[in-house]
Amino acid sequence: MKELKLNRAIKCLYVVALVQVLTTAYSAFISVRALREIENMGPVPGFDSSKYTLWSALGTGSIWALIVIVGAYYVTQDLKKGKWWAWVGALSISLLTAPSWSFPASVIGIISLLDEEVRGEFLAQLDVKI
Repeated sequence: MKELKLNRAIKCLYVVALVQVLTTAYSAFISVRALREIENMGPVPGFDSSKYTLWSALGTGSIWALIVIVGAYYVTQDLKKGKWWAWVGALSISLLTAPSWSFPASVIGIISLLDEEVRGEFLAQLDVKI
């Protein structure tokens, strides 16, 4: 039962990473469309469109997505090995991505990670009683 819940949490982390990829790709697509529309408008007094590029349009959203994707990859690899830091990392990623489009997967991941059996296994390594 514990392995089933841990595997469910790992799958949820993969879904969270996939949602981050999809939202970043959509953001890039919309940004390119917006930049093309700005170029098609012609010169606008007081507006310098040369400052706006794809990289400036994506901004920190793509960096956040990259952090979540790379973090989810390393966390899932060590979560399978039963390392306590990976449990903390998986819980952190799930909590940080909960207020996004990956809400359902994040909540299922949090519930799976905080299950009594799963939580007990990792907290035993920390020698913490909760």
